[in-house]
Amino acid sequence: MKKPLIVVFHDLFGLYKFQKELYHQSIGEGVDRIRLYEDKQLNFETEVEVISNVLTININNRKMINYLHKKIIKEIGKSDYIIQAEKIKTDMKAFLDDVKRETLIQFSYDSDVDMEQFLKVFDVKFSDWTETPAELLNRYLELLKEVSKVKVVFIFFAWYLLDCEQINMLVEYCWLHNYYIIFIEKDKPNHDSLDNFEVLHLDWF
Repeated sequence: MKKPLIVVFHDLFGLYKFQKELYHQSIGEGVDRIRLYEDKQLNFETEVEVISNVLTININNRKMINYLHKKIIKEIGKSDYIIQAEKIKTDMKAFLDDVKRETLIQFSYDSDVDMEQFLKVFDVKFSDWTETPAELLNRYLELLKEVSKVKVVFIFFAWYLLDCEQINMLVEYCWLHNYYIIFIEKDKPNHDSLDNFEVLHLDWF
């Protein structure tokens, strides 16, 4: 795998244009101005991840939640929990019937609620508490590996938020899990081992 790439933009407007184009291409609205490989074309929507702000990473986006719910439902289905789940549904129906009878309020409800709907009602999601931005980023990449076919990860301003040790650990993780990582920065990072990175300086985009 190639060395991790650091792209340094010396012009803020050029950086803004690049980030905007990258975002639109990642959601299928771009015009293919950003090419990552000369020998093959990546599908930006499925194989490229853009992390514009490490501090605002959402590990509970729709894709992650769907993955979590399917994983929980699979585990429930092969254990005694399925019996408990059915009992909870039965008890809830009895509770609603009691409310309807005692209050004389005319209402109806869906008696065929499945386990996925049950998990949504209780807002079941990943715990997103972490000590540092580095931990949040690593956790997100771990989940991303489970739910997607992403091969290339763009990360903006990681060198500003993470120290050298955290950067090295991030690079090692990406190497082990076949992510090609591209750092987007405003200034050239101050790192003792930049020889392990490709550095590209751009004044415009």
